[in-house]
Amino acid sequence: LSTFSVIKKASELNNLNGKPFTAQFVAVEDCENLQYYSNVTVLSYDETLPKNTKLFLRYESPNYIAGGDIFTATVTLNGLEDSDYKSYYYGNSVYVGSKAVDIVLEDEKSKFYTFTASIRNYVKDTMLKFFEGDICATLLALTTGDKSLLSRQFSENVKATGISHIIVVSGLHLAIIMSGIFKLTDVICKNKFFK
Repeated sequence: LSTFSVIKKASELNNLNGKPFTAQFVAVEDCENLQYYSNVTVLSYDETLPKNTKLFLRYESPNYIAGGDIFTATVTLNGLEDSDYKSYYYGNSVYVGSKAVDIVLEDEKSKFYTFTASIRNYVKDTMLKFFEGDICATLLALTTGDKSLLSRQFSENVKATGISHIIVVSGLHLAIIMSGIFKLTDVICKNKFFK
């Protein structure tokens, strides 16, 4: 049943392909600034798109969009059929890419997404202090899904060997992390009251 709803939502969004519209969004994570444009994953914040629609948004603007920022933008949707990361995006419930113009940041922010972005940034900063190169990049990809530090050569090697699913955050990764946290709390907290 879930697979059919995913296919239905993806086809609904692909029907809007190439048609510009204006809507309100909330950034799920901090944007990734590249040389000529920026990328950010966003969630629809109004009723313009189907409820809980996530988009991979590309924009050419001086605005830095941080996790939790709420903004209005004129967006044109485009499919992810040609994307190298299509399975990654579909796995994260992102079914279409988009290009945005006329971005206007609102004064309010989403507390939840601001909080999750701050945790992700803390983990990233901590790993950058203790690890270097591909080791740091791989650990970040495994724990937070942030693949921005992966070198192009490393990414191509991962794709060529067919193990790209390993660096996508999944239920297995979360289970491993949570079991580590539970083991750590068992060692630290001997008192049953605190467990």
